[in-house]
Amino acid sequence: MTIRYSRRKALKLAGAAAGGAVLSRHLASPHLSFAQGRTTELVHWSWYSASDNTDWSKLIDNFNEAHKGKGVQIRHEFVPDDTYGTKLLAAAATGNAPDFGTAQNGRTAQWAKQGVTVAMEGPLKQAGLDLSDFDRRSLQVCTYYGSLHMLPMDVSTMAVLLNVPYARAAGLDVSKPPQTAADLIEWAQKMTVRQGDTITRSGWMMTGSGALPLVIWNVVAYQMGFRRASPDLKKAGLNPTAGVLAAQWVLDMFDKYKVSTRSIADSDRYRAFGAGAAAMFFTGPWAIRGYADAKLNFISFPIPKIGDNRSSYYEVDGVEMYVQKDKGRYAATAEALKWLSDNSLPWVTTGRVDTPRKSIRASAAFKDGGWPAAYKSGFLEGMAEAQITDIPIAAAPDFEIYGSSILPAKTMDLVWSKQMSPSAAISSLTQKWQADLNAG
Repeated sequence: MTIRYSRRKALKLAGAAAGGAVLSRHLASPHLSFAQGRTTELVHWSWYSASDNTDWSKLIDNFNEAHKGKGVQIRHEFVPDDTYGTKLLAAAATGNAPDFGTAQNGRTAQWAKQGVTVAMEGPLKQAGLDLSDFDRRSLQVCTYYGSLHMLPMDVSTMAVLLNVPYARAAGLDVSKPPQTAADLIEWAQKMTVRQGDTITRSGWMMTGSGALPLVIWNVVAYQMGFRRASPDLKKAGLNPTAGVLAAQWVLDMFDKYKVSTRSIADSDRYRAFGAGAAAMFFTGPWAIRGYADAKLNFISFPIPKIGDNRSSYYEVDGVEMYVQKDKGRYAATAEALKWLSDNSLPWVTTGRVDTPRKSIRASAAFKDGGWPAAYKSGFLEGMAEAQITDIPIAAAPDFEIYGSSILPAKTMDLVWSKQMSPSAAISSLTQKWQADLNAG
């Protein structure tokens, strides 16, 4: 399961391959047919880990198998998310950046501004990729400073995973999961187990700090009307009262309804749900494989309507191209990315559960493929309400809604530990966000 997100480092490229074929970073042609006896190696960095890495690696392996003897291969290298950015910037500064890497919407706007990533419309068009086949919203959130700097490979939202045996033992009908805040609290109370004052099973899992309570607060706050930034990216912290009310809702799950415990570490949240320490867990589709492999009996459903609407998180994962001294490499990279996108069905049905490609989504293979409906239906149904995206400016990390070491998490952690009031935290964030917006 994925742990989000960071980047970095220069790497030395091999000069020769087994059998005497030269591994060259210099193209003999702007397309995927090259001089006889030479193979172009496209270097790809990825921060996907665990089950994400398993599924993504299969797609890269499929490319290499399909292109054996055709003059191009992809060298896939894992770079941990907490060092990716540092390594990439160092590599780009020395002219040795990888050809392309994994990316997530909104987080690399600063690299676009710095010229580390490459505007992709031209190379992709030359490669023959039809961008009109992509969901328009997926392209919008990958566009920074007027140009497409990321090719969407999948789209997703977050949903609630429900432990079916716990729900049934509590007399709950799993075919009718919670639809409202009142429903959610009722279900959570019925499935919470305590020993004295100690919660041994959370009805609604949250952690005492980090990514999980942050993303829950962000989603609830958005449903209640809070906005981190205005649509024109001019004003920060719209409707702060809604943000305060949402923070209180999170606190109430800990302290009023007592269906969540702060004792679960954020880094332990995936294991905790799998081990039975919680009955409901708000997470992304990247978690499915681990629980499916463990044969956990669970279903998914969209997050309930806690505020005035049922809005949820909208995420786009994709790939981005990095600046090269040899501009001729861009055409070859774009053709490889077109192939990966065209053949992304295994990734978007098992690594994730939805695709930005209209043609793939309309296919029978997509509808019938991948995970059982019980696992994926909550994520697919939730896409209709998924609209909370990252803010596409250079300081995008300051606005992120999902992460444990980012500014919003560090600020809101003080709220969950009762060291700062919700209003003070949101005021502090708004001041920083406004400065970020002003900087552009």
